[in-house]
Formats: sequence, C-alpha cells, structure tokens
Amino acid sequence: MTDRVDISKPAVSIRSELADLKKPSGVAGEAVLKAETLEEQQNLIGVNKTNWVINGDFQIWQRSTTGSASNGFSITSADRWWSVRGALNQETDDHGNPYAHVVCGDYADSAYIQTKVENPGRFSGEWLTFQFEIKSDEGLNDGYIYARNYSTGNAWQNHVLEGFQYGSSWKKFVATWYMPTSITYNTGAYGLELFIYGNYGRFNANTKSYDVRNVQLVEGHYPEGIEFIRRSYGEELALCQRYYIKRLCPAEDNYPGLFSCWLSTSNYINGITQFEVPMRAAPTLAASGNWRGQGHADSGQSASSNMTLHNASPTACRINMSGASFSGTNGQFAVLQGKSTNAYIEFDAELS
Repeated sequence: MTDRVDISKPAVSIRSELADLKKPSGVAGEAVLKAETLEEQQNLIGVNKTNWVINGDFQIWQRSTTGSASNGFSITSADRWWSVRGALNQETDDHGNPYAHVVCGDYADSAYIQTKVENPGRFSGEWLTFQFEIKSDEGLNDGYIYARNYSTGNAWQNHVLEGFQYGSSWKKFVATWYMPTSITYNTGAYGLELFIYGNYGRFNANTKSYDVRNVQLVEGHYPEGIEFIRRSYGEELALCQRYYIKRLCPAEDNYPGLFSCWLSTSNYINGITQFEVPMRAAPTLAASGNWRGQGHADSGQSASSNMTLHNASPTACRINMSGASFSGTNGQFAVLQGKSTNAYIEFDAELS
C-alpha cells in the first residue's frame, strides 16, 4: 500500500508577480514596455532602419584606394565621398575592415570629407540622426559637423553646425535635427550634404591625418545614436553603381572583353552596353588607355580620346570609337577590349 500525500498551494497571478518584479528598467526600458505595438518598440530602439549614407563603412573604392588633396571638391577614391584639401585614402583595421584615412594637404584652411544623400525632400517633417566614428594618431582633435541642403529658392538651408573634440581612440559623435516643412526642397541633382571636418580649428595641418568610419544617417531622433547598420559588399556596390560605374582592364589580363560591338565601315566601332544597375541619370563617359574591337581578326587599336557616348539613358548607352587603323568588314561582330594595362571606361551620374 502506498501512502498518499496531498499538497495544496494558493493560486498565483503571474501577471501580478511580473508587475511586482523589482528589476530596474530605466526610462528607455519603461518606454519600450509601454509601447503598444511592435513597430513602436522597433522605432524606439532603432531597428529596421535604413542607413541613407551609401558607403558609410568605406567598403567600395571603384576609382582608387588613394586620393589626392586639392583646394576644391574632388571625388577620386572612395565611392560617394568628396574630399576638400585632404587626400582620402583607404586603410584597414586588424580584421581587414576598411575605413577612411584623410591626410591634410598644404592649404591655409581646414580639410574635410563630404557625402550627399539624394532627394532630401523625402525627409521633410522628419527627425534625422547622423553619426560617425573618428580618431587621429597624429594629434588632431578639433572636428566639426555640418549638414545642409539646397532649396529651390537658390539658397542653402543649414541644419547642423556643431563642433566636437576627439582623440587617438575611436569615438562616436551624434547629431540630430528636424527637417523643416517650411522650405521647398530642390529635387534636381542636389542632395542633403553631410560634412565631417577633422581639423576645424587648425588651418594648416599639412601631412597630419585623421580617420573616419561607420558613417550613418537614419530617420528618427536618437541622441545617443544606434548600432551601425552594415550592408553586404554586393549590396553596397550596387547602391554605389547608381552613381558611378568603372570597368577596368586589370593588370593581369590585357584583353578583357567589356561588351559587344560591331564594325561600322573601316574606321568605326559601335558598341551597346547595359549598365549593371539603373543609374541616377544618363551618365557621362570618361576612358583611359587604348582599345580595340576584336572579332574574327584584330581590328587595330585606337586611343580612348576617340571614344564618344551616344543614346545614353539611365539603363544603357551606345559607344562609338573611331580609328584610322581599324580594319574589318562592315557589320562584323566584335568585342570591345582594352589594349593597355589598367585601361578603363567609367560612367558618371553623381550628384552635383
């Protein structure tokens, strides 16, 4: 015979017990707990956000990994980034992650980098949060944040003008502002312009340098910033190619076929190419090196200065190349090939 033991315990309200927990949550935690919907919680903590800065982690360097200092706006290295009075170069951390290394030039003014976000009118009536990390191994410590856009009234609308101090270790800085509804935003080739100065208070910091990484702009008001939103290399490259595409003849292979073409009389080659992604606008063309149309036989070669752009649209274009040494049968199929090491063709549809 087995003894039976009955145990009774009063009912417990789980809801009441949870409400009585003494674990502190803070103001932010209370706000998340009080949110009525998942969307409200996501907005509070900054998830499911879009980073509107393209190439904010400096993954893409189609033009070059080294820039040059000039006393004017130039974009010669990192995609979507302009540099003024400083050379914008690529460096990497111990894990191979790239970042911007800006070497100040010999100019009696500050060096800075700038990026642009297309169609700033989309942010009308919204709060924006801009953040980045910066350091200097060479004693620079006085920075400046500047944000503006061009209105249809032909005037600059300034949003942020804010100084900051930094040092030799990576430090994050955050700026927030409200995009007013009281102005008319320019919908043309101007964007929301974001500037990062690394030597604002030192007017000639020749050869001194500073480093920038993880640049981000999101919708919402986050005075402390949020975690950096990282995209894959392929996604970042596709976003950059909306504004600029470079097709390169690499050093290890002198004769890559860039796209199909055909011979048109003995002195012309015509080729049609479709872009990797739709571009912002019909692009301009620049090229370097010598090129040829390779078909059943070598057509001869011609300099890139003889290459012209025709029928350009955001999705495709026709390229015409003339050369007295071209030979072949009219209408013969060919492939446009680089005849020089590091020859390239580039299509540019960047913002103004």
